[in-house]
Amino acid sequence: MQSKMSLWNNALFKNLSRNIMFLTVINMICTFILIPFSYFMMDVEGTNNISKYIIGSASTSSLYFFGTMMYAILCGLFITYFFKSKHASDFIHSLPIKRQEILSTIYGTYFIHALLNLVINGVITLIFGIKFTGINIEKMLIWIALSLLLHLFIFSLTILLGLLINNYLSHIISVIAILISPIIMGTLIYTTHMRMFKGLSSYPEQFLNEITIPVKFMDFVVKDDYNFTYLCIIFLISVVMIATSYVIYNKRRNERINEAYANNTIHLVIYFITILIVTLLGGLIFSTLFNEMLIIAIIIYFISFTISYMLMEMSAQKSVRITFNKKLYSASLLVVGFALLSVYAAGIYREQYIPNEDNIKNVAATFEGETGQYAMTSLLNYTKVSDPVFINNVIRSHSKLVAAQKAQYNNDYEVYNVHLKYTLNDGRIIDRNYDVYKKDYEHYIKSMNTEENKSILTKALDLSNRVNDTISIQHEISEGSYTGEGLNKKQKEHLVKVLEASIKNKAFSSKLEAGRSKYAVTFEYENYNGTVYEAGSYDVPISLYDKEVIAFLKQENFIDKYSDLLPEGKVYELPKSTDLSFASSVDSIKDIKGAKKVERKSFKAIVDENKIDEEGNHLYLIDNAERTFIFVK
Repeated sequence: MQSKMSLWNNALFKNLSRNIMFLTVINMICTFILIPFSYFMMDVEGTNNISKYIIGSASTSSLYFFGTMMYAILCGLFITYFFKSKHASDFIHSLPIKRQEILSTIYGTYFIHALLNLVINGVITLIFGIKFTGINIEKMLIWIALSLLLHLFIFSLTILLGLLINNYLSHIISVIAILISPIIMGTLIYTTHMRMFKGLSSYPEQFLNEITIPVKFMDFVVKDDYNFTYLCIIFLISVVMIATSYVIYNKRRNERINEAYANNTIHLVIYFITILIVTLLGGLIFSTLFNEMLIIAIIIYFISFTISYMLMEMSAQKSVRITFNKKLYSASLLVVGFALLSVYAAGIYREQYIPNEDNIKNVAATFEGETGQYAMTSLLNYTKVSDPVFINNVIRSHSKLVAAQKAQYNNDYEVYNVHLKYTLNDGRIIDRNYDVYKKDYEHYIKSMNTEENKSILTKALDLSNRVNDTISIQHEISEGSYTGEGLNKKQKEHLVKVLEASIKNKAFSSKLEAGRSKYAVTFEYENYNGTVYEAGSYDVPISLYDKEVIAFLKQENFIDKYSDLLPEGKVYELPKSTDLSFASSVDSIKDIKGAKKVERKSFKAIVDENKIDEEGNHLYLIDNAERTFIFVK
């Protein structure tokens, strides 16, 4: 005799099992390939990419957990078939089974299938431990626990939405959309800000990943590092969703099963989320065609909203000929319109926001020498400065950039970029990139290019963390063609110290900036933070006046003699009084008064005698793409 408080029904269990059995078989096969069999694949490949905490190859674990999410979603759709069919629903609910018993049997059936797969493949993996290392029961249990947690979260969400949405297509789209909604909405909002406002050019990628549970979970798998607190939060959210499912199911009315949604509230919420996404996307498409035309933007947003509304209605009513619901259209328009205004207001606030000086820990800012060709510009642009005077100067310059005109690339005017990056005391990063025209750029450089700022910036330079980069010595072998040689750890540590001392000693002398050799130091970096990847490089040209750096090149056999550093090109002797800026910009050497051609061989001999000196009495020019100016004794 069945108990009145029973939460299980065997007959229903058999019925539901038949609906998801084919998915379970596929899941078992895929799990076997990705977990137990991965040890054979590693053995064949000669790799040992084993996770620290769970069984299986670290390289296939992410694919396994992605498959687990897909399995949970599909099972949630198939196991609740009677939520979307009036005939099946009437039959199930006519049986002498209470609703909490039905829902409990749904959850129980799914987790029996999920656990069966985990136990079978877990035991197989343990057996493989006879042949392969890195397999133990502790890892297997952690793997099962993590898998069950992911099953619990995804399946609970799918069931909850299944109780609210009576259409298969809308159901699966809504589940996927809600799972990744923080990233979708965040990307659309921040991209809208980037297109419509000045200086806003960075995504809070790390933050968006943190609040998107599937992405953060995959981040744990990729990094092979799990946060217990975050996993507990996932568990609590899942429990809340299960409890909510019981409440909603007890109040769910069978009469609305032929409707697209279980009630009008969820109808409006789904419409709001989906239509807002499509409307924002339409607005971004417009911004590539029309720049800063607000009226056209409003029209495009309205058209995008209407099209997305009609598509949603076609899906809900299962027909291309829809019954137009004025109230729903008006309510959706009102909510989406308010959301768009909120996005716009947030963009204005971010555009105008300049951190308070007291809240700033350090700042990095675009900086260049007075000739615009300072050799160390790239490194200095990313040098974090905590000096209050420098920070105050950056804030004043920042306020002028906020008021400057936003430059457009589709015209004949030159566009310059200014990058500012504040690190606040609370750890937040304020990153701004301004595209400005030449006039505004020159105003910025003039306000920043002070003797005091130069001194503060060069003193703040710290290259010690660059030792972890890939560092190579590059040189030009012919016009536009370069070759390079990488440095070992000991060489990198030596060069970094020498280079930092050289930069700090020579500061911002226009003579030194103009004396470029054909050699350069290249720093290439890669930063992995889970699923967030950042890469880039810095090229630091070596000046012919860098005595310490040149000594390093000789010591490490990168060059044999001083003249090896000289760039290609014809050599001319110039009067010492020649203005370097003028000589750099003229079209022909003939335009430089007093210029005399010199045999390159004889000039190389002068250079090898170690006569290069920034205080020298003789000035030479090598005519190449950038024109190198050399003072000798």
